[in-house]
Amino acid sequence: MKKHNNINSVFFAILLIVIGLLILVNNFTNIQIDLNLSKLWPLILIFIGINKLFSDGSDNGFSIIMILIGSLFLLNNFGYLDKFNFNISDLFWPAILIIIGVNILIKRTKFTKDKQRNIIADKSEEFDYFTIFSGSKNRINSNNLKSGKAIAVFGGLEIDLLSANNKENKIVIDLTVIFGGIELKIPSNWNIIQKGMPIFGGFSDKRIGKDHNSENAPTVFLYTNILFGGITIKN
Repeated sequence: MKKHNNINSVFFAILLIVIGLLILVNNFTNIQIDLNLSKLWPLILIFIGINKLFSDGSDNGFSIIMILIGSLFLLNNFGYLDKFNFNISDLFWPAILIIIGVNILIKRTKFTKDKQRNIIADKSEEFDYFTIFSGSKNRINSNNLKSGKAIAVFGGLEIDLLSANNKENKIVIDLTVIFGGIELKIPSNWNIIQKGMPIFGGFSDKRIGKDHNSENAPTVFLYTNILFGGITIKN
């Protein structure tokens, strides 16, 4: 957990240093660099991708997708792809669809389906959900939930942990939201330690009757990456 948090800090610090150095070069030398923020925004996607790539337990397929997306847009914004005489969308979207398709095929998350409530019930010790341009409802019935991760891109996820238990009083969850939302249902007596840096997004704990001093209850270490979206905790 400490390692994960350190990685977040290191990459964010590097991003700030690079931007600061570019501004200094622009202001105090004859070298003029176009620092139009409308062109530099893909650095955010690259930062998120690299950050998750070197984080423990992260989805490497998604991380690579984010880095590729950010790099292509960055190169296109500064005109480096003009000489190839093609529209970036001609290559970009088909490549993304292929990568996402392959990533879905290699996932082996075990689940059973509750037809009455149309909710996926997962009994394993960890969960791994990924949704893009869609949404899903998932209920965790594990007797010893240890960890989980979920990614929502242009979509929404509902993850219900109200029926889950934990024997070690420690659960690590990694959530990423990009132009979407995740609703995480956690018992009111569970403790939450949230770490993350929302970018044009938000995080809120809306549990009713929550107890911040539950010594015998599990503690959820929640690491969040939020870009133009939101994560809401409910019970």
